[in-house]
Amino acid sequence: MTATATPLSDIMTQFAHDVMHGQPPVRWPCGRGGLARWPLGPGRIVLVGGGPGAGKTALAMQLVCDAVRRHEDLRALICNVEMPISALLERQLARLSQVPLTQIQTRTVAPGDRAALRRGLATIEELADRLFFAQPPFSMVRLTEAAAEHNASLILLDYLQRIAPPPGEYRDKRSATSATMESLRMLATAGAGILAVSAVGRARDAKGRTGYDALNLASFKETGEIEYGADDAYLLLPAPPELGRDGRPTGTIAVTARHVKARYGEPVDLLLQFERRTQRFTEMGVPQQEDEEEDGQIT
Repeated sequence: MTATATPLSDIMTQFAHDVMHGQPPVRWPCGRGGLARWPLGPGRIVLVGGGPGAGKTALAMQLVCDAVRRHEDLRALICNVEMPISALLERQLARLSQVPLTQIQTRTVAPGDRAALRRGLATIEELADRLFFAQPPFSMVRLTEAAAEHNASLILLDYLQRIAPPPGEYRDKRSATSATMESLRMLATAGAGILAVSAVGRARDAKGRTGYDALNLASFKETGEIEYGADDAYLLLPAPPELGRDGRPTGTIAVTARHVKARYGEPVDLLLQFERRTQRFTEMGVPQQEDEEEDGQIT
């Protein structure tokens, strides 16, 4: 007969020993400062949402690529339903080399930037054997197969609502997305770390205006199972663009990563800076030169 409950007396000794002498949970730091505290790790489902242009894809790719760079045994599977692989790599190259993305896209890199470009390419090359890109059609069945085939422990979905759910009949998009989240939970239970980008719906502010400035946990599209199934959830809330002395936008914006759900601890918001021209996120207040030195970009 299966036990109906577990007495505390059966597990108290092991629990106390584990707290006093056990190993901390595995996490995959993916940056400096606040970015290093991003809760990526085995068994965790982390959700990132935000309005158009908030930098969701840029941040998610940065977190995954930097996690793989810092952990030599980590392998990652990237499932992006909107961008070709070449476009994703161009963004990473811009971030790592600090050569403007537009120059890379148009193949008009200035001669003085070619050395930085080569260093960026070399960094990406180091990931070649541990970074994998899912191919269409994008579905949970194929995603699970790809993760198993390539032994990927970290899986990025961008974005969640565009991944076909497991086979079955579903009443609507919400029920289909719930099935997708259930499949992700099974992957997490088996030891995978999940980073999922999610679409969000407009929300009303205190004055009744709709937009992306008043997002909350219920803003994730097809919410319900999404907000329940995630262990941590962040919403990217950009501030108005910075203006230069000429009054024009500098291309750098402040972004608050609002930690709207933290299943296992206290939610901690992160204050970030997003440089659009190079698709790079840094923690607000961390000097850029120090961040570049830590990443090995200055020689």
